Amino acid sequence: GILAYDTVADLKAATNVVDGSFAETYGFYEKGDGGGAKYKIRAITNDDTIDESTIIEITADPTNTLIAELVMSAEMNVKQFGCTGDGESDETNKFNKAIANCKKLYVNAGTYILNRFLPEENQAITGIGVAILKLNGDTAPLCELTSGCSISNITIESTKTDLAWNRCNISNANNISIDNCTIKGFRHNVSSPNAWGILIGNSTGINIKNCYFDNNSQSDIALVNGCKDITIDQCTGTHFFINVEPDSITNKNNNVTIKNSELEKLAILENNYLGTATENILVSNCTIDTLIYDGGTATLENCIVNDIAPQITSNVAYGGILNLVNTMNLSKNILTDPYFDMFHNWVDSTRPWRTQTMSNQIDWTMTTIKDDDGVLTVFNPDNRGNISAILEHQLIDVTAGDKFILRVNTKAKYPDSGVNYASLNYCATWVDNTNNRRSEERRVGKECR
Repeated sequence: GILAYDTVADLKAATNVVDGSFAETYGFYEKGDGGGAKYKIRAITNDDTIDESTIIEITADPTNTLIAELVMSAEMNVKQFGCTGDGESDETNKFNKAIANCKKLYVNAGTYILNRFLPEENQAITGIGVAILKLNGDTAPLCELTSGCSISNITIESTKTDLAWNRCNISNANNISIDNCTIKGFRHNVSSPNAWGILIGNSTGINIKNCYFDNNSQSDIALVNGCKDITIDQCTGTHFFINVEPDSITNKNNNVTIKNSELEKLAILENNYLGTATENILVSNCTIDTLIYDGGTATLENCIVNDIAPQITSNVAYGGILNLVNTMNLSKNILTDPYFDMFHNWVDSTRPWRTQTMSNQIDWTMTTIKDDDGVLTVFNPDNRGNISAILEHQLIDVTAGDKFILRVNTKAKYPDSGVNYASLNYCATWVDNTNNRRSEERRVGKECR
């Protein structure tokens, strides 16, 4: 039969085990602590290393040749490898032994001190109760997730308050699930921080659901290049910030869904803009305190957006299509009333929209705002001059006696000369209800000093 012992200490002190027999424990340090496991008793070899997690020396053996080897199974608990979860002991080696030996791993309630958290491919790690992993290593990133892994009901916390490039990293990976987790404390405390809660790049099939984010430095979730089939669902945090920011069009972001979440900030940005680098992004049933948008094809559906802020970047020309479907409050900073919208080409950061005047051609650059009334604005649709900006507006029905003010402002500053110049061309055309031109007002090539 199988010999039974309350703890590993009792097994080590056993005098009735023999080579080839089996033993089981009801706990690792204490009976019922979750570390109960099965062991095979055998003779030690030169290849064996006594490590108190998988190879245990039978100290009562007078010949000093017997060991108890942990019998692996499809589902195991980190407690079976000797982890305590006491929040004080360094659990790194024992936790890593558990990761290396079991594809379906459970983590009992407790606080586990680790250098880094590095799950293996196709591994499922599930917390039972309040399971906290506190990462205190000096090598960033402190957490790296690989293809096929599933992490659920775990708090992953960095205890390093100033570690550059720190994050839960998902890079060149596929089919990862993060469910009911807390991601917190990934910080780099400088003026331009480089730390994130989760950073995703060149990865496909990433699902983040029902997660909470807290005290992460730059953004809580960042999507850089090559993010495809990404779903973020039912997530929030103390200052929850998602940043979608690809660097180029050579490796686009595609099919990104953000839904049922509460965000303090959502940024949909284009860096080094040469075209639309983010395609098919759907934001649905979300509350967004602040939206930052400067390009990419995106739809906001059934959302509440409380404010929109400009993204002022010297080397970016705005572009893309932003569709608004049953999204309330967004007109606060875009449209001053239902019949009049503004285009700003100002450096002043308080302006809601601007595009850069550039010496190179920007015929690829287009920004469209859509809602139930149709297309409202188009910027630079067909390269009317290298530094042109085109504003088009839908037709507005008027009646006799209506008065309108058309105001076009431009500003260009040349620091070397210390002189401000303003130059503008505009054309306003008035037509009747049969679309026949009634009058036209033009101002071409006017320059002011």
